[in-house]
Amino acid sequence: MKKFLLLCVAIASVAFVGCSDDDEPNFKYGDAIYGTWDITHLKQKDGSWLDITSSIFDQFHASATFNSDGTYYGSGYFGNGSGTYKTKGTTIICYIENTEYARYNIHSLSDNVAEMTMTMDGDSVEIKCKKR
Repeated sequence: MKKFLLLCVAIASVAFVGCSDDDEPNFKYGDAIYGTWDITHLKQKDGSWLDITSSIFDQFHASATFNSDGTYYGSGYFGNGSGTYKTKGTTIICYIENTEYARYNIHSLSDNVAEMTMTMDGDSVEIKCKKR
């Protein structure tokens, strides 16, 4: 019985050593983000989604293109420019000249439609996007 208990303790020790809270998981969505994404909806304060695809909301139109080489280009309401990005877990972090510009925390991504929280300068907005 002592040997069995010792074996269980040894197995548990190996399992816990192999699992660290500091380990960052790979990007959950793989290659699915490559391409150009257009913002289609903004979440309003009342929780409803505002469709911004019609011409009356032209001032809010924005898009981002993520390339497989780690570069991106953004245009529209949130600014125009290019930089680099990194992915981690369910998050895309965009940089301009090595300074974080925007962060996208993806809640869901399927059928070329994504729902996420976009954070810039400490402010966050819930958005829906569609891949071209």
